Amino acid sequence: MPTNYVARQGECIASIAYERGFDPEKIWNHPANAKLKLVRQSPFILFEGDQIVIPDREVKELSCATDTCHTFVLKGSTVPFEVVILDEYDQPVTNVHYLLEVEGKTIKQGRTDDQGCVKANIRPNATRGWLRVGEGKDRREYPLQPGYLDPITTDRGVQMRLCNLGFDCGPIDGIVGPRTQAAIADFQSQYDLEVSGKLDDHTREKLQTIYGS
Repeated sequence: MPTNYVARQGECIASIAYERGFDPEKIWNHPANAKLKLVRQSPFILFEGDQIVIPDREVKELSCATDTCHTFVLKGSTVPFEVVILDEYDQPVTNVHYLLEVEGKTIKQGRTDDQGCVKANIRPNATRGWLRVGEGKDRREYPLQPGYLDPITTDRGVQMRLCNLGFDCGPIDGIVGPRTQAAIADFQSQYDLEVSGKLDDHTREKLQTIYGS
């Protein structure tokens, strides 16, 4: 029988499915979750308190030869992770050495691509990590919290995206106070929007476009 689950901060459909041995699509596409899917739009973004229906497990039978070793891979055992590194002029930081560490383990290292991008696959339930970019005195370190991005429709979700883009909102508290208003105004000015410091629909839409999903 399907069960109800209440999302906690830092969880997403992929992490909830991973912890229970499910294919994430089985939960995301379940008819009982249609309204949630319409509101959130991405299985990687939930809000604390979201109600999710966990379907019954389905038994899957596979035919395979005997006396042979077989490997079965659970779908959804990793998810794509992507970060874009920009400089103070909003230009991509390209061809720079990086090291990505998640849950205390080095996941990947290499050099940023032509878009300043770092791409990797990580466990769906990962909640902490570090991205170290550059070497020697030029090295910069960025703490990571995979899964902790709130929806763009919430004030806290807006603050998170602005801060990640380099606009200082102060504490991520869901309060659109003077510092957050100043950050919104800076964002509006940089992207040729009407500078009001107010969180209007056009600003949310532009922020979503610039930040990505």
